[in-house]
Amino acid sequence: MVEFGQAWPRRDSREGVRLHLGDERVDALGHLHGEMSLLASIVSDVHVVLVGGFSKAYSSLLAFITLPTPWKNLVKVGAPPYLYSGPSPTASLATGFAGFDVNEARGDALRAELHRLSARVLSHVHGLGAMTPNTSGYPIIELPLAPGRDLADVARTLWSRGIYVTLAPYPMVPRDQVGFRIQITAAHTDAQIDQLNHTLTELWTRGDLRAVAPGEGEAP
Repeated sequence: MVEFGQAWPRRDSREGVRLHLGDERVDALGHLHGEMSLLASIVSDVHVVLVGGFSKAYSSLLAFITLPTPWKNLVKVGAPPYLYSGPSPTASLATGFAGFDVNEARGDALRAELHRLSARVLSHVHGLGAMTPNTSGYPIIELPLAPGRDLADVARTLWSRGIYVTLAPYPMVPRDQVGFRIQITAAHTDAQIDQLNHTLTELWTRGDLRAVAPGEGEAP
């Protein structure tokens, strides 16, 4: 039996392909992304294993995995969460189906709007000279703090300006990655993006945001 994360060698090759089931997110209404969102592995043919969650785009406690039937049968008997967990909550199924309907009706328009709003924020961050590891243009924008800056103080400033972010404090992350994460949605307005960019400028002026080092966090 091959465990998740272990290399599974091809029958026709000495090389192996590593199977990762990682932290994927579903982009605005239906598109997978993330560093480990598309994964390939093999027996005699090439098969694609797709793993995704609906918590971000659909606000639904729902996830899925697609894989060849022999692997599905293996997971049914070899993965304890499958054996011991209950069925998906009705509410999670309902919000998932509602999200499918929205995606079919206007998903492309929402994704285009999400990309536009995200590009506005990223363009502003790059214009300031602040560092972000986001080089993909995705709507999850991490901003590390400058060394020695107080995350709690930065969080209070953001909150007082009506901006809610996800904090990344030490020791949850290494000291050099302390900062916060902005999550843009298609429901945000240009006025809200203006307020966000204005607040980021304020933080930059105070010296709270880390500056781009040569070759680091460059715009794509």
